[in-house]
Amino acid sequence: MAPQSIETAQQVPEDAGTPPAVLMTAALSAPPTAMSRGAPALQPSPEHAATTALKTVAAQTSSVYVTSDAVNLRAGPDQAAAILAKLKRGQALAPVGPPVGGWVEVRNGSQNGFVSARYLSNLPPA
Repeated sequence: MAPQSIETAQQVPEDAGTPPAVLMTAALSAPPTAMSRGAPALQPSPEHAATTALKTVAAQTSSVYVTSDAVNLRAGPDQAAAILAKLKRGQALAPVGPPVGGWVEVRNGSQNGFVSARYLSNLPPA
């Protein structure tokens, strides 16, 4: 449903000290959201849950942890980007920024690179 423009006119009474005029106001109305109808808050789908959690984590913590064996640290946020290093399970990394497109820029020692967000967590693996 596309937003619609709604116009309303209001006549200002002459005895109000203001010359007669018609005031036009316009407002955009958007479809109601789940929150405005009292529905439960929306949750991200499972494939995006890790990325959403890491957005919060990156802002609150100085470390994220590798959750899988032999994870690639890449030169760019793409599976085709050059592999800079192999990371081990449980290795701590410093997030440089929030996840973008499912990838997180991290610092591994003095080297910056990108790791897929699905292989990172704010808690060390058990």
